[in-house]
Amino acid sequence: MQKAKRKNESQPLRRYWRIFLPLLVLLTVFLRFPLRIFLRDMVYTIIMYGAVSVLCVIVALWVYRRYGRLARRLVAVIALCAIFSGWQVFDLTVLRTNTRSPASGIPINPSHSRLIGWAWYYPRFPDYESIYCHSIQEHYFGIRLIAIAYSIEHKPWFACGG
Repeated sequence: MQKAKRKNESQPLRRYWRIFLPLLVLLTVFLRFPLRIFLRDMVYTIIMYGAVSVLCVIVALWVYRRYGRLARRLVAVIALCAIFSGWQVFDLTVLRTNTRSPASGIPINPSHSRLIGWAWYYPRFPDYESIYCHSIQEHYFGIRLIAIAYSIEHKPWFACGG
């Protein structure tokens, strides 16, 4: 009697490692330099990171059910991917009051669509009791459809002396 094909494979989890290890490295970089989609409306960014997080949870459960204790490290890596992408959703939906940012951009070169832009957000839980005097400012580099935030600063709003 032959054993199942997955038990005959020498390294059955290699294909998952090839997907989720680079994804983990990419999401780790995105913690410091987040990727934003459609700068004028952050709902698309929330949907993208939420979908990645949900898919990672589904794959982690499926891998654990299929391979059990053999895949403990892989399940941990996939869970980290789900947590890192879920953090972006938590940051944009819970820690900030608005998901629509008044993003503005300055084109680097008029003949290209690349831009350097910025946007500000108000924190849902301000440090002090002053209303809207504290904000989160992000500086972007990219195009209007997809950009990377290269600087995130917590500073007072310009009307409050910032």
